[in-house]
Amino acid sequence: MIYAVEHAGPEDRERLIELYRLDDPTEDELGEIVRILERVGARDYTRDTALRYRDQALAELDAAGVVEPAARARLQEIIVGVISA
Repeated sequence: MIYAVEHAGPEDRERLIELYRLDDPTEDELGEIVRILERVGARDYTRDTALRYRDQALAELDAAGVVEPAARARLQEIIVGVISA
């Protein structure tokens, strides 16, 4: 949401803030939120950021050198399973 508000045009920004303030948005309003998020690239930004953090976490795990290979492999499997492209 923060990325979207910061990167949206004025009209989308105003509408997104208006929709975000709703206590119980309808399905149509939720769909509108998703369309705005897509339009400003928030999904791509979020995915790319998650992948970067995933890769950084795996690199830090390797740098620590304290995890046994089987445990390291399992941790990587979990991390990659949760955060994949």
